[in-house]
Amino acid sequence: MTPLRVVVLIAAALFGCATVSPQHIEAWRAPVVSPHGGTPLRVMTFNIKSGLYGLEKVAQVIQEAKPDVVALQEVDIGAMRSGQVDQPAQLAAATGLLNRTYFQATTKSHGAYGVALLSRFPLEAPSQYRLPAPHGLEPRTLGHAVVRMGDQEVSLYVTHLTQMPFRDGTRA
Repeated sequence: MTPLRVVVLIAAALFGCATVSPQHIEAWRAPVVSPHGGTPLRVMTFNIKSGLYGLEKVAQVIQEAKPDVVALQEVDIGAMRSGQVDQPAQLAAATGLLNRTYFQATTKSHGAYGVALLSRFPLEAPSQYRLPAPHGLEPRTLGHAVVRMGDQEVSLYVTHLTQMPFRDGTRA
């Protein structure tokens, strides 16, 4: 069995890192990916901006999209700026996507800051890879986990790319 690779990238990297508040997000359904024509997998990505607009609003947008898997960026655990809460745990409970894994990129506001995956399916074999970043800039990370759909393994990846251009062409 060859693992099927599904790369989940952040919307900010795809759309020029534009900031959109939740009240400006129209009804949207997550796209469907069918591994080798099998069971559909609905995938979503969301930069939650450390809950700046409220985790309730983030949870509402996720629920309306009805994804099976969500890749989250700018996620805090225990940070002062976000009320010292475990954001992945709160979002998992609020959305029903109870399987979660978190990948810390750095420390901000006296807490963990990074990316996360939420899923309807169990997340197996989580692993984390540090990405190169120019000296003095925010550290970047790549998170990976596997879900099983029938006899297929689906690899999920989450990262948070920067919008800043670098002289050497690096975007990490």
